[in-house]
Amino acid sequence: IFPVWAEFRGGKGVATLFGLVLGISPWTALGCVGIFLLVLFLTRFVSLSSILASLAFPVFIIVIFNVDNEAYRIFAIAVALLVILTHQKNITRLLRGSESKAPIFKYRDRRRERRLHDHF
Repeated sequence: IFPVWAEFRGGKGVATLFGLVLGISPWTALGCVGIFLLVLFLTRFVSLSSILASLAFPVFIIVIFNVDNEAYRIFAIAVALLVILTHQKNITRLLRGSESKAPIFKYRDRRRERRLHDHF
């Protein structure tokens, strides 16, 4: 999560966790990717997408797929808490409205803004 080559500032923890979940439970990983992509498409916030996908992870494990392995349930809850913990600065920026958006869907957003501007 805090790689040496990024001066311990944080790294690709969510991507690493995704790879682990993909290996253990592909359907759960697919569900989490679906949540991530939906939130990303709607908001363009990668951090919010990561947080909500990680919160969905224990929901998929405990509620939807009803995995009876206690260690896996605890792991799923720990992952969600860890992602929230490591995204504290992002959460603060999201609440302040200063979080950066991913530069995807720019064409869609510009088109939407032009349509709104043309109507007024």
